[in-house]
Amino acid sequence: MHIPNTPIHTPYLTCEQHFRDALERIKEKVADYMRRPVYECELDTPREEVNQLIIITAEEIEYDRNDQSVLYLAVEDLSLAQKQPEILEVDSEDDDPPWVEYLIRMNLEERIMRQLCRYIQEHPLCCEVCGREPATWFWFPRANEPASNSARLVGTQRWAIGETCKARLNHELGLPYQVGMTFCDSASTCLLSIEPEKEVSSEDPTTIGIVPSDYQTFAQRKAGAEKLFDGWLDHVVEHGQGGMPNPQEVENAIIHITFKVVPNLFKEPLHLVLLAIEEPSLATERPTYYSDLVEANGQEITASLLLFCAVMRSVSATLHQRWHFRQGDQ
Repeated sequence: MHIPNTPIHTPYLTCEQHFRDALERIKEKVADYMRRPVYECELDTPREEVNQLIIITAEEIEYDRNDQSVLYLAVEDLSLAQKQPEILEVDSEDDDPPWVEYLIRMNLEERIMRQLCRYIQEHPLCCEVCGREPATWFWFPRANEPASNSARLVGTQRWAIGETCKARLNHELGLPYQVGMTFCDSASTCLLSIEPEKEVSSEDPTTIGIVPSDYQTFAQRKAGAEKLFDGWLDHVVEHGQGGMPNPQEVENAIIHITFKVVPNLFKEPLHLVLLAIEEPSLATERPTYYSDLVEANGQEITASLLLFCAVMRSVSATLHQRWHFRQGDQ
Protein backbone atom coordinates (compact mmCIF):
# COMPACT_ATOMS: atom_id res chain seq x y z
CA MET A 1 0.00 0.00 0.00
CA HIS A 2 1.27 3.47 -0.87
CA ILE A 3 1.33 6.02 1.96
CA PRO A 4 0.95 9.73 1.09
CA ASN A 5 4.16 11.82 0.98
CA THR A 6 6.44 8.77 1.06
CA PRO A 7 9.06 7.89 -1.60
CA ILE A 8 8.07 5.38 -4.26
CA HIS A 9 10.69 2.65 -4.63
CA THR A 10 10.69 0.20 -7.51
CA PRO A 11 11.86 -3.39 -7.12
CA TYR A 12 12.26 -3.59 -10.89
CA LEU A 13 14.48 -2.08 -13.56
CA THR A 14 14.00 1.66 -14.11
CA CYS A 15 13.58 3.34 -17.50
CA GLU A 16 17.23 4.42 -17.40
CA GLN A 17 18.38 0.91 -16.55
CA HIS A 18 16.35 -0.48 -19.45
CA PHE A 19 18.04 2.06 -21.74
CA ARG A 20 21.52 1.15 -20.46
CA ASP A 21 20.72 -2.52 -20.98
CA ALA A 22 19.52 -1.82 -24.52
CA LEU A 23 22.65 0.24 -25.19
CA GLU A 24 24.92 -2.64 -24.19
CA ARG A 25 22.97 -5.03 -26.41
CA ILE A 26 23.12 -2.79 -29.46
CA LYS A 27 26.86 -2.30 -28.95
CA GLU A 28 27.22 -6.08 -29.11
CA LYS A 29 25.06 -6.26 -32.24
CA VAL A 30 27.09 -3.55 -33.99
CA ALA A 31 30.35 -5.27 -32.98
CA ASP A 32 29.05 -8.46 -34.62
CA TYR A 33 28.04 -6.44 -37.68
CA MET A 34 31.55 -5.00 -38.02
CA ARG A 35 32.96 -8.56 -38.04
CA ARG A 36 30.68 -9.68 -40.88
CA PRO A 37 32.24 -11.62 -43.81
CA VAL A 38 33.71 -9.54 -46.63
CA TYR A 39 31.83 -11.45 -49.31
CA GLU A 40 28.43 -10.74 -47.76
CA CYS A 41 25.99 -9.08 -50.13
CA GLU A 42 25.00 -5.76 -48.58
CA LEU A 43 21.84 -3.99 -49.64
CA ASP A 44 21.81 -1.49 -46.75
CA THR A 45 24.39 1.12 -45.85
CA PRO A 46 26.00 0.86 -42.37
CA ARG A 47 23.79 3.73 -41.19
CA GLU A 48 20.64 1.94 -42.38
CA GLU A 49 21.80 -1.29 -40.77
CA VAL A 50 22.36 0.39 -37.40
CA ASN A 51 18.90 2.00 -37.62
CA GLN A 52 17.40 -1.47 -38.08
CA LEU A 53 19.38 -2.76 -35.10
CA ILE A 54 17.95 0.09 -32.99
CA ILE A 55 14.40 -1.07 -33.72
CA ILE A 56 15.24 -4.73 -33.05
CA THR A 57 17.00 -3.90 -29.78
CA ALA A 58 14.14 -1.75 -28.45
CA GLU A 59 11.69 -4.57 -29.16
CA GLU A 60 13.79 -6.99 -27.08
CA ILE A 61 13.11 -5.24 -23.76
CA GLU A 62 12.39 -7.67 -20.93
CA TYR A 63 9.91 -6.57 -18.24
CA ASP A 64 10.88 -8.87 -15.36
CA ARG A 65 7.94 -11.05 -16.48
CA ASN A 66 5.65 -9.05 -14.23
CA ASP A 67 2.81 -6.67 -15.09
CA GLN A 68 3.62 -4.51 -12.08
CA SER A 69 7.12 -3.81 -13.41
CA VAL A 70 5.53 -2.08 -16.41
CA LEU A 71 3.32 0.04 -14.14
CA TYR A 72 6.31 1.16 -12.08
CA LEU A 73 7.90 2.40 -15.31
CA ALA A 74 4.83 4.62 -15.82
CA VAL A 75 5.25 5.98 -12.27
CA GLU A 76 8.81 6.96 -13.16
CA ASP A 77 7.80 8.50 -16.49
CA LEU A 78 4.11 9.46 -16.56
CA SER A 79 4.27 10.25 -20.28
CA LEU A 80 4.31 6.48 -20.86
CA ALA A 81 0.71 6.44 -19.58
CA GLN A 82 -0.42 9.83 -20.89
CA LYS A 83 0.40 9.56 -24.59
CA GLN A 84 -0.74 7.26 -27.34
CA PRO A 85 2.08 5.25 -28.95
CA GLU A 86 3.02 6.66 -32.36
CA ILE A 87 2.90 3.25 -34.05
CA LEU A 88 -0.51 2.33 -32.61
CA GLU A 89 -3.25 2.09 -35.21
CA VAL A 90 -6.54 2.88 -33.49
CA ASP A 91 -9.51 1.01 -34.93
CA SER A 92 -12.92 1.27 -33.29
CA GLU A 93 -13.84 -2.11 -34.82
CA ASP A 94 -10.78 -3.86 -33.34
CA ASP A 95 -11.77 -7.24 -31.87
CA ASP A 96 -8.56 -7.31 -29.81
CA PRO A 97 -8.23 -3.75 -28.44
CA PRO A 98 -5.05 -2.62 -26.63
CA TRP A 99 -4.86 -2.69 -22.85
CA VAL A 100 -3.01 -0.53 -20.30
CA GLU A 101 0.13 -2.61 -19.86
CA TYR A 102 0.48 -3.06 -23.64
CA LEU A 103 0.27 0.71 -24.32
CA ILE A 104 2.91 1.48 -21.68
CA ARG A 105 5.27 -1.12 -23.16
CA MET A 106 4.84 0.32 -26.65
CA ASN A 107 5.61 3.81 -25.37
CA LEU A 108 8.72 2.57 -23.56
CA GLU A 109 9.98 0.87 -26.72
CA GLU A 110 9.50 4.11 -28.66
CA ARG A 111 11.25 6.06 -25.89
CA ILE A 112 14.25 3.72 -25.98
CA MET A 113 14.37 3.92 -29.79
CA ARG A 114 14.61 7.71 -29.53
CA GLN A 115 17.24 7.49 -26.79
CA LEU A 116 19.36 5.07 -28.80
CA CYS A 117 19.05 7.28 -31.89
CA ARG A 118 20.17 10.37 -29.95
CA TYR A 119 23.03 8.48 -28.33
CA ILE A 120 24.28 7.04 -31.62
CA GLN A 121 24.06 10.43 -33.31
CA GLU A 122 26.55 11.78 -30.76
CA HIS A 123 28.52 8.58 -30.16
CA PRO A 124 28.38 6.51 -33.39
CA LEU A 125 29.16 2.84 -32.87
CA CYS A 126 30.81 2.15 -36.22
CA CYS A 127 32.11 3.83 -39.36
CA GLU A 128 29.12 4.85 -41.48
CA VAL A 129 31.09 4.51 -44.71
CA CYS A 130 32.70 1.08 -44.46
CA GLY A 131 30.92 -0.32 -41.42
CA ARG A 132 33.97 -2.35 -40.43
CA GLU A 133 35.70 -0.31 -37.76
CA PRO A 134 34.81 1.89 -34.77
CA ALA A 135 33.93 5.50 -35.52
CA THR A 136 36.45 8.07 -34.29
CA TRP A 137 35.71 11.14 -36.44
CA PHE A 138 32.75 13.15 -37.69
CA TRP A 139 33.23 13.81 -41.40
CA PHE A 140 31.50 16.67 -43.22
CA PRO A 141 31.58 15.71 -46.93
CA ARG A 142 29.95 18.93 -48.12
CA ALA A 143 32.18 21.28 -46.13
CA ASN A 144 35.39 22.59 -47.69
CA GLU A 145 36.69 24.63 -44.76
CA PRO A 146 38.67 23.14 -41.85
CA ALA A 147 36.63 22.07 -38.83
CA SER A 148 38.30 24.59 -36.52
CA ASN A 149 35.01 26.51 -36.16
CA SER A 150 32.49 23.84 -35.17
CA ALA A 151 29.71 26.45 -34.79
CA ARG A 152 29.61 26.84 -38.56
CA LEU A 153 29.01 23.11 -38.99
CA VAL A 154 25.79 23.01 -36.96
CA GLY A 155 23.07 21.54 -39.17
CA THR A 156 25.60 20.43 -41.77
CA GLN A 157 25.32 16.85 -42.95
CA ARG A 158 27.88 14.70 -41.18
CA TRP A 159 29.05 11.10 -41.25
CA ALA A 160 30.94 9.05 -38.69
CA ILE A 161 34.12 7.47 -40.04
CA GLY A 162 36.99 5.40 -38.66
CA GLU A 163 40.76 5.69 -38.95
CA THR A 164 41.01 3.68 -42.17
CA CYS A 165 38.57 5.93 -44.01
CA LYS A 166 40.27 9.01 -42.55
CA ALA A 167 43.57 7.75 -43.98
CA ARG A 168 41.98 7.72 -47.45
CA LEU A 169 41.07 11.37 -47.04
CA ASN A 170 44.61 12.15 -45.90
CA HIS A 171 45.80 10.70 -49.21
CA GLU A 172 43.24 12.86 -51.06
CA LEU A 173 41.11 9.85 -51.95
CA GLY A 174 37.37 10.36 -51.91
CA LEU A 175 34.85 8.49 -49.79
CA PRO A 176 31.42 7.37 -51.01
CA TYR A 177 28.27 8.34 -49.10
CA GLN A 178 24.57 8.24 -49.81
CA VAL A 179 21.92 10.96 -49.52
CA GLY A 180 18.51 9.39 -49.93
CA MET A 181 18.73 7.42 -53.18
CA THR A 182 21.66 9.50 -54.48
CA PHE A 183 25.21 8.16 -54.29
CA CYS A 184 27.89 10.81 -53.79
CA ASP A 185 31.66 11.02 -53.37
CA SER A 186 33.78 13.55 -51.53
CA ALA A 187 37.42 14.11 -50.59
CA SER A 188 36.63 16.78 -48.00
CA THR A 189 39.01 16.77 -45.03
CA CYS A 190 36.63 18.65 -42.74
CA LEU A 191 36.72 16.50 -39.61
CA LEU A 192 35.85 16.74 -35.91
CA SER A 193 36.99 14.24 -33.30
CA ILE A 194 34.12 12.29 -31.67
CA GLU A 195 33.96 13.05 -27.95
CA PRO A 196 34.03 10.00 -25.64
CA GLU A 197 30.90 9.13 -23.69
CA LYS A 198 30.59 10.69 -20.23
CA GLU A 199 29.92 8.34 -17.34
CA VAL A 200 26.40 8.56 -15.90
CA SER A 201 25.84 7.88 -12.22
CA SER A 202 22.66 7.71 -10.16
CA GLU A 203 22.63 8.07 -6.36
CA ASP A 204 19.43 6.08 -5.78
CA PRO A 205 18.03 4.58 -8.99
CA THR A 206 15.27 2.74 -7.13
CA THR A 207 13.49 5.94 -5.95
CA ILE A 208 11.21 6.94 -8.81
CA GLY A 209 8.75 9.39 -7.25
CA ILE A 210 6.75 10.57 -4.25
CA VAL A 211 3.24 9.42 -3.34
CA PRO A 212 0.86 12.43 -3.67
CA SER A 213 -0.21 13.96 -0.35
CA ASP A 214 -3.90 13.44 -1.16
CA TYR A 215 -3.55 9.87 -2.41
CA GLN A 216 -6.25 7.38 -1.41
CA THR A 217 -6.05 3.62 -1.86
CA PHE A 218 -8.53 1.67 -3.92
CA ALA A 219 -10.21 0.36 -0.75
CA GLN A 220 -10.47 3.88 0.68
CA ARG A 221 -12.07 5.19 -2.51
CA LYS A 222 -14.63 2.39 -2.60
CA ALA A 223 -15.43 2.84 1.08
CA GLY A 224 -15.82 6.57 0.52
CA ALA A 225 -18.14 5.93 -2.43
CA GLU A 226 -20.31 3.59 -0.36
CA LYS A 227 -20.50 6.16 2.44
CA LEU A 228 -21.61 8.88 0.01
CA PHE A 229 -24.16 6.52 -1.54
CA ASP A 230 -25.58 5.51 1.85
CA GLY A 231 -25.84 9.17 2.84
CA TRP A 232 -27.66 10.03 -0.38
CA LEU A 233 -29.99 7.05 -0.11
CA ASP A 234 -30.83 7.74 3.55
CA HIS A 235 -31.65 11.34 2.68
CA VAL A 236 -33.92 10.30 -0.21
CA VAL A 237 -35.75 7.69 1.87
CA GLU A 238 -36.21 10.07 4.79
CA HIS A 239 -37.33 13.13 2.85
CA GLY A 240 -38.73 11.61 -0.34
CA GLN A 241 -42.45 11.28 -1.02
CA GLY A 242 -42.39 7.80 -2.49
CA GLY A 243 -39.98 5.90 -0.29
CA MET A 244 -37.15 4.27 -2.27
CA PRO A 245 -35.80 6.18 -5.32
CA ASN A 246 -36.56 4.98 -8.83
CA PRO A 247 -33.87 3.14 -10.89
CA GLN A 248 -32.95 6.21 -12.96
CA GLU A 249 -32.38 8.30 -9.84
CA VAL A 250 -30.14 5.57 -8.45
CA GLU A 251 -28.18 5.35 -11.69
CA ASN A 252 -27.67 9.12 -11.76
CA ALA A 253 -26.47 9.09 -8.16
CA ILE A 254 -24.02 6.24 -8.84
CA ILE A 255 -22.53 8.11 -11.81
CA HIS A 256 -22.23 11.34 -9.81
CA ILE A 257 -20.60 9.66 -6.80
CA THR A 258 -18.25 7.59 -8.98
CA PHE A 259 -16.89 10.73 -10.63
CA LYS A 260 -16.33 12.26 -7.18
CA VAL A 261 -14.11 9.42 -5.89
CA VAL A 262 -12.20 8.44 -9.05
CA PRO A 263 -8.93 10.35 -9.74
CA ASN A 264 -9.11 13.13 -12.33
CA LEU A 265 -7.90 11.79 -15.69
CA PHE A 266 -5.91 14.90 -16.58
CA LYS A 267 -4.81 16.21 -13.17
CA GLU A 268 -4.10 12.97 -11.28
CA PRO A 269 -2.58 10.41 -13.68
CA LEU A 270 -0.12 9.24 -11.01
CA HIS A 271 -3.06 8.33 -8.72
CA LEU A 272 -4.45 6.11 -11.50
CA VAL A 273 -1.16 4.28 -12.03
CA LEU A 274 -0.69 3.72 -8.28
CA LEU A 275 -4.21 2.27 -8.07
CA ALA A 276 -3.32 -0.16 -10.86
CA ILE A 277 -0.22 -1.25 -8.93
CA GLU A 278 -2.55 -2.02 -6.00
CA GLU A 279 -5.03 -3.79 -8.28
CA PRO A 280 -3.13 -5.15 -11.36
CA SER A 281 -6.32 -6.36 -13.03
CA LEU A 282 -7.07 -2.71 -13.85
CA ALA A 283 -4.07 -2.74 -16.20
CA THR A 284 -4.50 -6.17 -17.75
CA GLU A 285 -8.22 -6.37 -18.55
CA ARG A 286 -9.39 -5.49 -22.03
CA PRO A 287 -11.45 -2.27 -22.27
CA THR A 288 -15.21 -2.66 -22.68
CA TYR A 289 -17.20 -0.54 -25.14
CA TYR A 290 -13.95 0.13 -27.00
CA SER A 291 -15.61 1.51 -30.13
CA ASP A 292 -17.56 4.07 -28.08
CA LEU A 293 -14.37 5.01 -26.23
CA VAL A 294 -12.48 5.60 -29.49
CA GLU A 295 -15.24 7.76 -30.95
CA ALA A 296 -15.64 9.79 -27.75
CA ASN A 297 -11.91 10.57 -27.52
CA GLY A 298 -11.18 11.39 -31.13
CA GLN A 299 -9.09 8.31 -31.91
CA GLU A 300 -6.79 9.09 -28.94
CA ILE A 301 -6.26 6.06 -26.70
CA THR A 302 -3.85 6.25 -23.76
CA ALA A 303 -3.06 3.98 -20.82
CA SER A 304 -4.30 6.58 -18.31
CA LEU A 305 -7.63 6.82 -20.17
CA LEU A 306 -8.10 3.04 -20.00
CA LEU A 307 -7.15 3.07 -16.30
CA PHE A 308 -9.66 5.82 -15.64
CA CYS A 309 -12.40 3.80 -17.33
CA ALA A 310 -11.41 0.63 -15.47
CA VAL A 311 -11.52 2.39 -12.07
CA MET A 312 -14.88 3.95 -12.98
CA ARG A 313 -16.31 0.52 -13.86
CA SER A 314 -15.02 -1.04 -10.64
CA VAL A 315 -16.34 1.70 -8.35
CA SER A 316 -19.65 1.77 -10.20
CA ALA A 317 -20.00 -2.02 -9.79
CA THR A 318 -19.32 -1.64 -6.05
CA LEU A 319 -22.10 0.95 -5.76
CA HIS A 320 -24.55 -1.21 -7.70
CA GLN A 321 -23.82 -4.05 -5.28
CA ARG A 322 -24.39 -1.64 -2.41
CA TRP A 323 -27.74 -0.63 -3.88
CA HIS A 324 -28.87 -4.26 -4.13
CA PHE A 325 -27.77 -4.84 -0.54
CA ARG A 326 -29.70 -1.78 0.70
CA GLN A 327 -32.78 -2.90 -1.21
CA GLY A 328 -32.70 -6.13 0.76
CA ASP A 329 -32.57 -4.17 4.02
CA GLN A 330 -35.75 -2.25 3.29
